[in-house]
Amino acid sequence: MLRLRFLLPLLSVLLVGWLAACRSVGTEPTAPDTLTFSGPISTTLKVGETLPGTDIQYLGLNEEQGAEVIIGGMHAFKRTADSMFWKGSPVPGIVIDLKQRILKYDAQSLSMAGTVAITVEHVQPQTVAAIADTRVRFRIPVAYALSVGDTVPGTLLKLEEIDAGSAAVISGVPQKEDPYHLADSVHWMGSLRDKVFADYNLRIAFIGEDSVRLAGFVDILLVP
Repeated sequence: MLRLRFLLPLLSVLLVGWLAACRSVGTEPTAPDTLTFSGPISTTLKVGETLPGTDIQYLGLNEEQGAEVIIGGMHAFKRTADSMFWKGSPVPGIVIDLKQRILKYDAQSLSMAGTVAITVEHVQPQTVAAIADTRVRFRIPVAYALSVGDTVPGTLLKLEEIDAGSAAVISGVPQKEDPYHLADSVHWMGSLRDKVFADYNLRIAFIGEDSVRLAGFVDILLVP
């Protein structure tokens, strides 16, 4: 237990450092106006619940056959480490590809973990002041390395210049004109296309002479 307590903070630091060092993590342009957000995911369903945005449902525990589920419109029994793969389009212009495996299950709930890839077509970012409440939300860890003139994929955030080599001037943030310094938070919220929204929560991880690195999370939200 002591070893685990020591390793977890160390692994967290290494993960943040790795994210900050990469050119782009979590978001990849797969066509001129198409973005794919991908990363790890973990979910838990109580008995009778359906995973929002999918048709994955946990029906309950069968003592002899395992976890009783519905996935892809089919009834099945699953056990620990079995696959829970699902791919679909809950709203037009988006495809969600879930590849999870069962961690544990009992008479109350079922827990899964794996990866998710969310592909959004015809992306046209627009800033919004608020996003309607929705249960269909996927959080993706992301990291970006921007040179002067670059834009964060899926946003209107643009690195305009590095001021005196220590502050980043970033446009596209409403009501924000002063430059960003190391470890400052950068927030952008907007629509990617009809019914598809993104909420970026980033921090400045590095500032160079003509570039910055940002790391954090983006929430992809679907409003059917």
